[in-house]
Amino acid sequence: MTAPMPETMSPREKVVVKQPCDHCQRMTVVDPAPILAALASSGDHAELARLAEAIGPVEWHPGHLCRDDHPCDCAYVFDDGHAGAIATVHVNDGLSISEGGNDAPEPELAKLHQAFIAAANPATILALIAENAALRAQHEADMAEVALAGQNLQSQRLALTEAERKLAKADRLLERIANDPTWDGPSSARLYLLSKEAERG
Repeated sequence: MTAPMPETMSPREKVVVKQPCDHCQRMTVVDPAPILAALASSGDHAELARLAEAIGPVEWHPGHLCRDDHPCDCAYVFDDGHAGAIATVHVNDGLSISEGGNDAPEPELAKLHQAFIAAANPATILALIAENAALRAQHEADMAEVALAGQNLQSQRLALTEAERKLAKADRLLERIANDPTWDGPSSARLYLLSKEAERG
């Protein structure tokens, strides 16, 4: 069986595609550099969207391998526009590679692979990208609203502080009036205001 990928594998190693040739059993390695460069260049998964749009918003359908209620066990994946398969899922034939076998996934895992590949079709990918973009836009709008609310709250706090300052000043004035034996109502108030104006020049 194929050894599990070690946790220390680099992103480059994780996207290397190794596929045994059906004819010579040699391992074909696909250079991951273009894939990594494209996906790393955009947080919006632009390259993934480009590939899905290039294929078209078609749906894919699994063959009968993943259906336990059907006598056929074809391991293909089909699209809407072709009678032939667009992909084939390999199933373990019980033999090692040294014995001429394929060392492919066991039947139950192969069934899941077939169903998953069919479900991850271009139409689904485009829908997920669109949903992600909408959620991101909503998040940005929500954050802008939160920032505006924070600014309004700060303005209200400053206004409240100023109102409290004026109220404290009025309280001190009332206390002075209450303790001033010479206070005689409007005349004293007029003299007090005139003195304040004189102080301000």
